[in-house]
This record gives sequence, C-alpha cells and structure tokens, in this order.
Amino acid sequence: MNKFWLACVLWAAGLSVAGAQQEAAAGSATTTGNGGPHAYIGADYGFMQLQVNRSSAAGDIPQGHYFGRLVDFRAGVRVHDMVEIEAHVGMNASGATANHFGFSRYYALFAVPTATMFDTVELSVPMGYVWSGARARGARASLNSVAFGANLAVPVRVLLPTLPDVRIVGGGLVSVQRSNAQIYGFHLGLRYDFGLGFLGRLGG
Repeated sequence: MNKFWLACVLWAAGLSVAGAQQEAAAGSATTTGNGGPHAYIGADYGFMQLQVNRSSAAGDIPQGHYFGRLVDFRAGVRVHDMVEIEAHVGMNASGATANHFGFSRYYALFAVPTATMFDTVELSVPMGYVWSGARARGARASLNSVAFGANLAVPVRVLLPTLPDVRIVGGGLVSVQRSNAQIYGFHLGLRYDFGLGFLGRLGG
C-alpha cells in the first residue's frame, strides 16, 4: 500500500507539470481534436484486493486478505479544460474460492483532474466517493469510502489515425480506505470519447 500511495503522489506531480505545459501551449485543444466539450464512456477490468483488519467492524467477514475481480462501466463529461466528472457502475466478476471476495454492489462518483503530455498521453487523478458492498466466506459488509487513484490513457489514434477516438486506459484505485478494511487494486480497459458540439447546434 505504501508503494501505491507514493505512486499517486508521483502521478499528481506529473499532472502539475503536464498542466503547466498544457497552459503554455497556445491554442491547445482537448484530445477529441475539435477543442469543444466532450463526453466519454468506457469499461475496465479490475484486479482488486480486500484487506479486513477487524472482522467485527466490517460486517461478519473474517479478518484476512482476499482477492476479487470487477467489471467497471463508466461515463464522464469534461466540464473544464482539465477537469472531468465521472460516474461508475461495477459488476462483480470474482471467483468463488475461499480467498476471493465478491462485490454485491459498486457505485462511484469522481472529479477527475486531467492533463495531456506531449499532446497524446493523458494523466489523471480521480478523487471521489465509492458506495460498495463486499461478500466473502458467506458474510457481507457495506464498505463506503472516499476514494482516489491515478490513471493513464493513450489514444489508439497514435498508431492508427483513421480509427475512432478510443483510448487504452490503465491505472490504480484505492476505493475503500478505512481503519477496519481497505479495497484497492489496478485496472485496464478501453474508453471511447465523443464530442458534444451537437448540443450547441440544438440550442441554437
């Protein structure tokens, strides 16, 4: 966990540098290529871990270390040149062995400061709140918490410019950080970005 916290700090420092570079670039546009507002949808596969420190404070889940899997669907909209608002809905994909835990529910809402390096790679630090439920060894627990993480996104257009605006996304997330239990892990997935210019045309 200490390594993950350190990684988040380094990512945040990278965002500050990238943000300064982005502001210094005249006429810098969003990565959709049209400089206008945009939204996105995506899906990730998460490799998660649950650490229960005191079972009496985390439902009836016995104290221990568990592994889980999560398919996480998300949708977001850019509300500022460097800030996105993102909502998540997760679906359990865990195994059923004794050392696995499952998600009975997973919802999240994040503010996502984002910056672009070299006009290509996006660095972001999602910060928000997660509403989750976990089950393991026949027991359940409600685990809601402030959450934070760090992501990197690379457009596939870098290799094939004719493709749609799809990004390969990877990163890490601490979704639950409490004294009695923690859930954290890494994820990899895809994101599709699209412009919202048609809203302006409808309003006009």
